[in-house]
Amino acid sequence: MSFARLDAEQTAGAGVPTLRSLFLVLSKALSPTHKPEKARFVMSAYQSTTAEATAMEAPTYILDLARQVLGKFITDAAPRAISFTVVAKPKKSTEQHQADHTVVEISFLAKGGYNDVWLARSPDKSLPSFVLRVPNEDSLKPNQIQNEVGWLRYLKTHCPDIPVPAVYDYSDGILPDEQPFIAQQYVPFPALSDVWQTYTDNEKHEVARKIAELTIHLGEQRFDAIAGMMPDGSLGPTVEGCKLFKGRSAFHTPECYDIGPYQSIKHYILTYYDKEIYYYTNAPDSSIDHDFFDQVSQPQFVQTLKAKRAAVAAELEAHPYEEPFVLCHNDLQGRNILMNGTEIAAVIDWEFAGSYPLSELEDSGIEVLEMEDDETQEECFKWSGIIYGLVKTVARERSWTDHDFQLLTSGGNRTLQEVRIEMMPADPPDAEAGAVEE
Repeated sequence: MSFARLDAEQTAGAGVPTLRSLFLVLSKALSPTHKPEKARFVMSAYQSTTAEATAMEAPTYILDLARQVLGKFITDAAPRAISFTVVAKPKKSTEQHQADHTVVEISFLAKGGYNDVWLARSPDKSLPSFVLRVPNEDSLKPNQIQNEVGWLRYLKTHCPDIPVPAVYDYSDGILPDEQPFIAQQYVPFPALSDVWQTYTDNEKHEVARKIAELTIHLGEQRFDAIAGMMPDGSLGPTVEGCKLFKGRSAFHTPECYDIGPYQSIKHYILTYYDKEIYYYTNAPDSSIDHDFFDQVSQPQFVQTLKAKRAAVAAELEAHPYEEPFVLCHNDLQGRNILMNGTEIAAVIDWEFAGSYPLSELEDSGIEVLEMEDDETQEECFKWSGIIYGLVKTVARERSWTDHDFQLLTSGGNRTLQEVRIEMMPADPPDAEAGAVEE
């Protein structure tokens, strides 16, 4: 259902409202702090000597929105100094203007763990349909947006055989008063998880083979460090879910610990200890899960982490271990693979992608559909195993070396996997069990 509208009209002598302005205003309107479902708004551009923003029975956020758009339009209209009148109106007041304006209809598409996703359509086709991803408060800003944009651009350039949405524009939210967003191509096809059960067995094998080929293609992308990707194509900080939990995102800065890139596996592993040591030393009391500290204090646990770090550092120094760094999607599941029949139309959600050790490429399997009951769980396990077998087959067909093949099939780096978690001193006490014992 469409519940927000942006109407922009170009008039004689006025500057052209840019697509950038459109993205900015929509992302602002659709941010979690606003209530776009309660109003529509109209923007009209005019050649004039004055500029003003007027709210007519509109909520405060609409007026603030109008002011932002006004300033942005004037900036985009350079070199000629052009002023605009921006009028914000409630839904009932815009009906008379619909025939005279280009209308972009916005509808809610999906709610992810870290983004609200909106679909923008232009009924008169004056603008391409696009998806607007607006990060919520749990996202790792600005790195999460930078990382996704960086990898989408990398794939378009270096891996054209892997279909991904084009990025039209983005804001990482670093500039004052800019709502972060990614505006990207709308790919109008269903997720693999939604159509998997409609395939015949032969079609499932066909799709499984394509997923295996895609996985190997990612594994053939090689990098100089464990890292994320910046929009300009340079390696940047890693973006990982375990760096977000319980207030950890507040400390994801170089001033707190090294957030990447990491030149070695040793460096990467030890930095995970640095992250947790900094967190338990500096996090506010409200962020700490105190159920885990009934037997040991936070300062004691910090000392334990420091001792573990020293022991791991000594072990890695005595037994150096390196392997190639390859592109890992890190959430390559059926919900993130869009299908056009049995063809992969697009792979989406690259926000947690990064260059990681080759052994991490295929360590957790691929869920072709959501596991909702025993039947779907069995189907997932079955086809995850089949895809894993096909990954090995494709690697051999592509003449991977024995060394790389062994890394691919090793099940992952155990030491690395042990630290890529939320480190805690012990399991919390079982309240129900304790009550029985008493």
